[in-house]
Amino acid sequence: MRTAVTWWDDERITWYERAAGASSFHKNIAEEIKAMIRKEDRIEEEGCGLGHIAQILAADGYDIKACDADRKAIERARKRSSLDIFSVRDFRDPLPYADVLLMIYFGRIAENDSLDRLLEAAPAVIYILSHHRGQDTDMRAKKSNVEETITYLDSKGASYETKTVTYDFSQPLISIEEAERYIARMYGKENIRAFLPFLKEGNDYPYMLRNMKTSTIFTIRR
Repeated sequence: MRTAVTWWDDERITWYERAAGASSFHKNIAEEIKAMIRKEDRIEEEGCGLGHIAQILAADGYDIKACDADRKAIERARKRSSLDIFSVRDFRDPLPYADVLLMIYFGRIAENDSLDRLLEAAPAVIYILSHHRGQDTDMRAKKSNVEETITYLDSKGASYETKTVTYDFSQPLISIEEAERYIARMYGKENIRAFLPFLKEGNDYPYMLRNMKTSTIFTIRR
């Protein structure tokens, strides 16, 4: 088992949990997913991170297990949810068979040409990609992850449907200094000046870094 993943540190966890508590983003994404699954489906989420969506689905009666290679993220998911549905497992290890494989902001499946492997593990894959990381600036790639995925799926002759959604997932911050550190860590120091104009006064926190997060949901079937 390969589990040497360290993206989640205490500061990133604090920021993410703060943002999750300040919006209905995860509830909105979970509602989108519910329209594509059934209560009797066995659902496996790969790369669940801090596990917010898996927690919502489990609380609503769905049969879901979730994993991530980052031990710190899984420990946080277990502690916050008190649910025994989370485990530490690397995506490159053998996948358990499920009715639905759920992959949310996981990365690009085209990079490792993993579609055949995914569809061997589940007849349906719900794969959600962000259009960009953060604000609407020139830092977007010339060809988005979504466009790359469509090109990849078409090249494989895959059967899929797409739906694009936009929900607020703004980041609460306690000071300008924290905002600059957040931008530097999440988007790069070179983007601090470009992102600061998106900083607005908040309600429960002094500042909110506005982020209307647009995502495309791919439903891929065997």
